[in-house]
Amino acid sequence: MERCFNNLIFLSALLALSGCSTVSCMWPWEKTHVSLRNEIGTDVSLNIHCKSRDDDLGVHTLAYNQTYSFAFHKVPIIKPTYFKCSMDWWDNSNRVKISGVFDLFEVARDYLYCEKHCDRVAKCDAVYTFDKENHLFVLYRWPR
Repeated sequence: MERCFNNLIFLSALLALSGCSTVSCMWPWEKTHVSLRNEIGTDVSLNIHCKSRDDDLGVHTLAYNQTYSFAFHKVPIIKPTYFKCSMDWWDNSNRVKISGVFDLFEVARDYLYCEKHCDRVAKCDAVYTFDKENHLFVLYRWPR
């Protein structure tokens, strides 16, 4: 009986820390949605390859104004979630390949800005995100 009670206390603590109740979530941690839209230029394709510790999302090529999205359950207490993405595109005006590796999602950083929906925009100078008031700001500058 005592062990059952201890397990119930532990589960209640996990739910409280996750900000989730048994009514609001079937899974204790809701899905987080991450998207990246290519706004680099009308004739510029963006290549993206994202991975976490557990998942390789594969290589994707985004045409101008196309969006790539994925979703996952984040479990911050047990194993903090991050998705590291390599991205590259061809700068036609300077005739050079621009590339970088960025944390497109990192739970410690993004919990402050985008709890459930993390929208990113790739432009020719940087990768941008939005704060909670929907203001655009630089997440990463492209290495030059």
